[in-house]
Amino acid sequence: MNSDKKTVLLLYPKTGINPLRPQPPLSLLALGPAIRGAGLAPVIIDQRVEPDYAGKVRALLPQSLFVGITSMTGEQLRYAIDLIALVKELSPATPVVFGGTHATLLPEQAIEAEGVDIVVAGEGEGAIAEIAACLQGKGELDHVRGIYFKRGNQVVSTPARDLPEIDNLPAPAWDLIDTGTYTDFTIQAGRGCPYRCTYCYNMKINGGRWRARSPEAIVEEMKYLYFAKGVTDFFFVDDNFFSRFDRVQAICDLIVRSGLRIGWKATCRADCFKRFTPPFIDLLKRSGVAQLFVGGESGSPAILERISKKITVEDIVSTVEVSRDHGLPTSIAFMTGFPFETDRDRELTFRLMDRLRAIHPAISLDGVNIYTPYPGNGMYEESKQYGLVEPASLSEWSTYVFNLGNLPWFTRAQSRMLENVSFITRFCFWQEAIRGRFLKGWYYPFYVVLRLSALARWKLRAFHAAWEWDVFRLLRRNL
Repeated sequence: MNSDKKTVLLLYPKTGINPLRPQPPLSLLALGPAIRGAGLAPVIIDQRVEPDYAGKVRALLPQSLFVGITSMTGEQLRYAIDLIALVKELSPATPVVFGGTHATLLPEQAIEAEGVDIVVAGEGEGAIAEIAACLQGKGELDHVRGIYFKRGNQVVSTPARDLPEIDNLPAPAWDLIDTGTYTDFTIQAGRGCPYRCTYCYNMKINGGRWRARSPEAIVEEMKYLYFAKGVTDFFFVDDNFFSRFDRVQAICDLIVRSGLRIGWKATCRADCFKRFTPPFIDLLKRSGVAQLFVGGESGSPAILERISKKITVEDIVSTVEVSRDHGLPTSIAFMTGFPFETDRDRELTFRLMDRLRAIHPAISLDGVNIYTPYPGNGMYEESKQYGLVEPASLSEWSTYVFNLGNLPWFTRAQSRMLENVSFITRFCFWQEAIRGRFLKGWYYPFYVVLRLSALARWKLRAFHAAWEWDVFRLLRRNL
């Protein structure tokens, strides 16, 4: 046991091509208060923003009780695996605790990964301090709920941990990071979503429950960041921020009364906009609404029905009309590549995007994402009937890249076409966000060429044999 070691090293892996200023590592910041409550010192190393992350890991490992690593499903796992290997190369005896979305979805598989000693399945605020106590010799891992761990050659699992009431949790430990390195400061006003879209893993993670923090606690956290750290851009990362309008109103009232001159972003369902009243919209704007992100998903009524989205095409149109009439900054995203989607369904989405841009030329359309069958939902199981073979390890899951058209129900040519659609629609309809988030100065000439190409190809629906996008993909992989 390592009762004399007082540091808990928390590592956030890269996620792929990172924006110029990424969002903060909220999942690790949220663990800070629990670790401090156990009498330990959390230290966060964010691989996305720390060039000498390996050197810092090497320096801190001798005093670290354990290392915590989080990861989403997909490309981030590749970097998580590298970080696990780095830790074990430098200090084989230091325990590695693996958590996050992917660990929660597939804990049995995650614990089998080389170098992983403990897996946290679920939200980590409750388990992390108990794990720390056990590693200090103050308890047994068998009594920590919601974890998987290795005992010799055996894997031991414990009963699931109940979801916490998040209003009882302290605010994230924002002092653990340099706030000047990040943008869109992630505030979690609630967790979970009451809807059951068949492509979403939320049911697996939250069991269909929606849990909320009090408006007072939310705005107190924002006030701290605003007055102590100079933060003026916020992003409510809730799965469904507008679950209750009265609560959104209370948050916005408090923002206005607190004198915060900020901009904030949040998710919003398309069927909410038609319920927005002029006074409510005025309050949203006075409180600093900067962007509402809407999942339109498809222009095909059949697809919307099949994925249980519980919205209509006219809901999406109404969203754009309300956005135009009231000056509400809104961004709408779409999807393609479902195993049961037809060419006709896809064309209906394209036509709807053109219709929305005609209604409101300033509307932001967040491209057409390629469906990625993440585990933990009904469509993932259905995808297996269409030839999906489930990855068998963390390493195999790391090749499961968002927006990469490697779905088994498409030919290679069809997959390449979908990738072209995804890139082209972003350069057509999401160009301002690309410039602001990813465009370094010397990229600009390439951006102009791709932008012109995208506009022409979109107009002609010429998504095949796009050599310039093949070059873009090659460059993107090597950035």
